[in-house]
Amino acid sequence: MKKFAKVVMIVLFVLYVIFKMYDTQLIRYKSEAYANFNMMKYLIKNLSAKSTQWPDSVQNKFDLVPESSVNGKELKVFWVGHSTFLIQLMGVNILTDPIWSDRATPWKCCGPKRVHKPGVQFSNLPRIDVVLISHNHYDHMDLDTIELLWNRDHPRIISLPGNDAVIHRRNDKIKVEICELGEELLIKRDLSIVAEEALHWSSRYIIDANVALWGAFVIKSSIGNIYFAGDTAYGSHFIRMSEKYTSFRLALLPIGASLPQMTNHPVHMSPSEAVQAFLDLSAEYGCSMHHMTFKMSNECYSCAKEILDQAIEYNNIPPNRLRNLEIGESWSIP
Repeated sequence: MKKFAKVVMIVLFVLYVIFKMYDTQLIRYKSEAYANFNMMKYLIKNLSAKSTQWPDSVQNKFDLVPESSVNGKELKVFWVGHSTFLIQLMGVNILTDPIWSDRATPWKCCGPKRVHKPGVQFSNLPRIDVVLISHNHYDHMDLDTIELLWNRDHPRIISLPGNDAVIHRRNDKIKVEICELGEELLIKRDLSIVAEEALHWSSRYIIDANVALWGAFVIKSSIGNIYFAGDTAYGSHFIRMSEKYTSFRLALLPIGASLPQMTNHPVHMSPSEAVQAFLDLSAEYGCSMHHMTFKMSNECYSCAKEILDQAIEYNNIPPNRLRNLEIGESWSIP
């Protein structure tokens, strides 16, 4: 395994050099987060540092079968794992950053491996109407899953500029709707999707860094707004979202892969910062994500969850307002 890590580091270093050589050849989106993010330090630190051990596999406590849909004022979410949620409201089923693959990597044999099976079996998914893809990292844009969803349901697949090209390289028959930052796409009466800013970056193979855009999504509805943060560092954008939308019925916030802080912090927020983001957003309820599924950094399996629990208690937030769901668990939002 150590030899493999060294080989990977050498390959990535070569790609990084090529990226630097051809940096001006492609149009790239500017990223405040990426400007403070040192790719080589990140690779060296995460591949060579003494790694915390994760379990090979963990049995899910839940194996629920979602309803076909929910209506009225009901809002229900299932945490499938990582950043994948099934969100049910107003007769519409929405998936965020869906990944049912065993690995968050371009390779089948190596790379971050799923510790928990998906919290909802793919065969038990109801018909999916909308798929939201926040950016093109492998743990958020899983082409195998996207193709399966398209072949089965032909959902509306919504992402940000540049991500359609990645999907079309796999299957050019898949229809992808591009949503510019601040643009609103109508799903049905009283329900729409808005793409919003995030502090992150994008890449599939290093040399294409920031060629595609990344972001968050706001699900605007007459029964309450939902904020899906995608992947992001902490920043003032959470306050701007609160000012723009007034309040959120639910906020879905990433808490994992923020360690080691010196390399990961520019692009991932910590659990404590996620609590502050929850407060900044003026959210009524919140849910953690982006942890306990794939080992994406050197933090331990349950570290992010434990630190979040401590931060919730420290900030005197009732535990029923900001929750760490179990993978596969559902929550009917009050």
